[in-house]
Amino acid sequence: MRDEPPVRDKEYERYRQTITAFLYRQFEDSDVRHNHDLTYYHHYMLRGSADILRLQRRPEEAAGFLALSVRLEPGSAAVINDLGRLYMDLGRWKDAEVMFKQAAVLTPDNAAALINLGLLYMSHGKTEQARAVIARAIQVEPKSALAYYEQFVLDREKGDVAAARDSLLRAIQYQGDKRLKREWGGELRRLKEDGAQYTTG
Repeated sequence: MRDEPPVRDKEYERYRQTITAFLYRQFEDSDVRHNHDLTYYHHYMLRGSADILRLQRRPEEAAGFLALSVRLEPGSAAVINDLGRLYMDLGRWKDAEVMFKQAAVLTPDNAAALINLGLLYMSHGKTEQARAVIARAIQVEPKSALAYYEQFVLDREKGDVAAARDSLLRAIQYQGDKRLKREWGGELRRLKEDGAQYTTG
C-alpha cells in the first residue's frame, strides 16, 4: 500500500478539527465530553464522508478518507475490506490485495475479504490462487452464497459442468436475495441446456 494516502495530513488535520468542534457542540455536559473518545466519532464520520464521495463518483477521494479511517481504527476489518474494494475499482491491484489479506486476518470467521480477494485473482486470470482462496472462504462460511457462486464461475471456466452445477445449486440454496436467486436460476437452466459449451454473454 502507498505510504501517503490521497488526502494529505494537513487536510486531515483541518477536517479533524472541524469534526471535533462539531462533536463538542453536541455534548453540553463537560463530563460527557471528557469521557468520550472523539476518535471513535472521527472514524465514523470519515466513513460517512467516503460513502458520500463514492455516491458522487469520486472514488480516489473516497479511498483517501477510508485510508485515514483505517489509520484511526487499524483493527476495523470492515473498513479495510471496503478500502480494498475501492482500490480494486481504481486499478490499484496490489493495494487491494494487501487490504483484503489484512481484513481476512482480522476476521478469520468472516469470508467477505476472502471472497473479494478471490474476485481480484479471478479478474487477473490467477485461477489457481482464486480457487484456493474461495475454498478457504467456503471453509470459513459453509453457507456463503457468494463464495459458492465464485466457485461455480471457476468450475464453469474449467469446463467441469457437473462441479459447476453443484456449486451453483449451493449458491442458489444459500442466497437470500430473491432477485439473485432468479438470475442464478436462469444461469442454471442455461448451464443444463448448453452443457460443457456454456458461456456467459
